[in-house]
Amino acid sequence: MWFVDAGGDTEVAPEGTRHDSAAFGAGEQLTAYFAGALQDFELPLRPQGTPFQLKVWQALQLLPYGTTSSYGELAASLGCPGAARAVGGA
Repeated sequence: MWFVDAGGDTEVAPEGTRHDSAAFGAGEQLTAYFAGALQDFELPLRPQGTPFQLKVWQALQLLPYGTTSSYGELAASLGCPGAARAVGGA
């Protein structure tokens, strides 16, 4: 359930409908990604978090398609080898 701005009045949109082109675009890209047809996303992002969280999220974006990394590996790549749990929490 989400809210739709209807000329100043707020109403609940019927289930299954969405008036948000960004969400629609994200859905299309996710479908293509999981079908193996897309490797790089083109989504407008404005993440909000602590400076540490932002560093973690930026590091995640640098991981090449199809690779994995542990929390410990990410923490070490950020110069914080003892911060695996903090990376996991980010």
